Amino acid sequence: MGYVTAKIKQYKFFFQWSLAAVCLCYVVLFFCKNRDSLKGVLSLNFISIIYLVFFYIIVFILQCYRYRVVIHKCSGAKVPFVGWFKIFMLGMFISRIVPQTGSIYRAIRLKQDFGVSYTRYISSYTSFVWLDTVLNLIIALVVVLILKPDLYIGNLKAYYVIFFLVVLVMVIPPVLNILCASWQSRAKYFRWLHSKISEVFRVSVSNISDVIYISKITLTGILSFFNTMMIFYVCFGSIGVQVELSILTLFCVILKLSNLVILTPGNLGVREVAYGILGKLANIGVAEALLVSVITRVVGTILIFILGAVFGGFSLLRKRDDYILAEGR
Repeated sequence: MGYVTAKIKQYKFFFQWSLAAVCLCYVVLFFCKNRDSLKGVLSLNFISIIYLVFFYIIVFILQCYRYRVVIHKCSGAKVPFVGWFKIFMLGMFISRIVPQTGSIYRAIRLKQDFGVSYTRYISSYTSFVWLDTVLNLIIALVVVLILKPDLYIGNLKAYYVIFFLVVLVMVIPPVLNILCASWQSRAKYFRWLHSKISEVFRVSVSNISDVIYISKITLTGILSFFNTMMIFYVCFGSIGVQVELSILTLFCVILKLSNLVILTPGNLGVREVAYGILGKLANIGVAEALLVSVITRVVGTILIFILGAVFGGFSLLRKRDDYILAEGR
């Protein structure tokens, strides 16, 4: 079993980085053929950068607060905001260097410092990601219906596509729960998987009944969504492209889905290609959409590195083996 797991991880690693390489090669070749479009990055002015940094910090604060609310709800642990913000940013920092390590680090710190079990952390985090994705898709659907219900993505009306995504994401946990329940008698793996999915589904459903909790998540989710729209608005404005708010909403949808479905580390390359496709379908331009993707990724990554370094991220990286060992204990 251990050998099979190791092989699966090996193939997964190979697939992820191969896909990332293919997507990045496409982006590089595109800009090699369209060098003039790179002037948009060079024309990024200081004021635009200041705005982007401001909105990114607001995003980090809101996400940190929302995770803290979820952790408190699911585990009962009262985690100080300042301490959690440091852990939250350090998790993002080390994930940029060693993919997926950030979640392990956060889980270990929460267990060591606040007594939050790994199972409870994983269940609460997963259920929150699911709920947050559904919420963001619903917000996007409402925005499109209000601002431009006749908006098309290619040959399809945008709100049809978003509505389909809302339904799809909503039914995934209950469907998986039913399937694993029917298969669990056939293999030990399905029994284990069913127990995990059932826990996530149970936590998600039980939390929905808490009006105060849902209100906090919903209100901060709306703020986070529109704050993200402002990031895209500033990026497009900085390269001289005016984009309707309804279309900016679609970029927010892709960003949220890219955080849910991880095909490459950080969805490097995949997200850029997805933005380029949307830029073409929305008649903005492939080059413009790719530029915005590059700008948001570079600015966001630099800011994460700065904050991570301030909180002692490089010292943490030197001790990361201690956390890996701690995870196994």
